[in-house]
Amino acid sequence: MSDAEHSTSIDLVEDDEHPSSRAASEAALERAALALLKENGALAGLNLREVANRAGVNRGLVYHYYGSRQNLLRSALKRDLGARLAEIGEGGSLDFPKRVRQLLRTLTGHEDAIQLATLLLLDKDTPVTLMPLLEDWRKNIERDRKKGRLKEGFDEEAMVMLVTCLAYGFVLFRSQLARETGTPLPDLDWRIDEALGVLVEGLDPTSGTSR
Repeated sequence: MSDAEHSTSIDLVEDDEHPSSRAASEAALERAALALLKENGALAGLNLREVANRAGVNRGLVYHYYGSRQNLLRSALKRDLGARLAEIGEGGSLDFPKRVRQLLRTLTGHEDAIQLATLLLLDKDTPVTLMPLLEDWRKNIERDRKKGRLKEGFDEEAMVMLVTCLAYGFVLFRSQLARETGTPLPDLDWRIDEALGVLVEGLDPTSGTSR
């Protein structure tokens, strides 16, 4: 065994014996992967050597922990998932139109994760769940129905899927849309939120014109 191989082997063993060290290394690697994707763009690919260097972690650990670029990206996406679910879940008590608008606002605040999810979806062998809280949405929709807070005769679940697609698309293209229209991003976000409100507020017969 060469000195380099021996050194890598020792590093791997030592890291496995210290879970906190491994957790810190994984977090650093996932942050580095997201940062490089943001800087270089998805089409540039992701060089695992660059990820390791950016994170200040032994390159052998990248393969030891993840085995592949796809697994690293999936793990980075999963790390962000908890924060997104918590933010979306906080709107569970809102009526349907306000929950829909809150979904867009939350996803807009997680642009890196949305870009990463899209990148993984383009990789045919990498499954990604776009609606992890679908069951919660179904329960809340049923609650709103019983309270008379939703108009009859439309498919609420299809509306959630449509808004999910709209939100993903807006997050992916918002910077380019801002450039093409000469609109500052905060102003663009506000205008899109207002436009979505116009589309969905009429679904609640008790909402009137309030927002």
